[in-house]
Amino acid sequence: MMLHPSYKLVYFSQHGWEQEWITTAENILWRSYQQIAADDLFAELDSWGKSKTEDPVGDYLKVDIVPCEDPIAYWSPLVGHHLLAQMALDFLSAPAASVDVERAFSRGGLTVSKRRHGLSDKSVRAATILGSWVSVEGLIPEEELLERFRNKSKRPRLAVAREASAAVIELDSGSDSGVETVE
Repeated sequence: MMLHPSYKLVYFSQHGWEQEWITTAENILWRSYQQIAADDLFAELDSWGKSKTEDPVGDYLKVDIVPCEDPIAYWSPLVGHHLLAQMALDFLSAPAASVDVERAFSRGGLTVSKRRHGLSDKSVRAATILGSWVSVEGLIPEEELLERFRNKSKRPRLAVAREASAAVIELDSGSDSGVETVE
């Protein structure tokens, strides 16, 4: 919330947060920034020749709020010039919940069962993705898919199996192995 230029710390004050809570939230943001800066091996090289500040988080929060509807658009041009911008994009673009991911795993778990444990990873992936796409109206051409299934079911599988069986019988009946085959 603090990395949204329209809210910063004002949001918390407007919603009745105690000052101690606001300070704690600000400290968490500052510690997160320090951790990211410490993990960025190229931060010193990236900032070469640019103005350096001891407290980029504090400096950002001190500036008045900026009305904007899209915080991603606000921070995007600053990436590469300001490590806080990359952190803001990472935080602001994170999904609010992992429900979609959990749903995908659950759907995949339903696809692979005791009776279908021999499916290839490609088949499981395709079935899971197709299952999630079905719920989105117009994403899958249903008529084309149904037609493919109809055509697939019209294949002469039984005739091919009978021909293969007859060929085996002919081979077995011509040999002296004593094996009797029944059709």
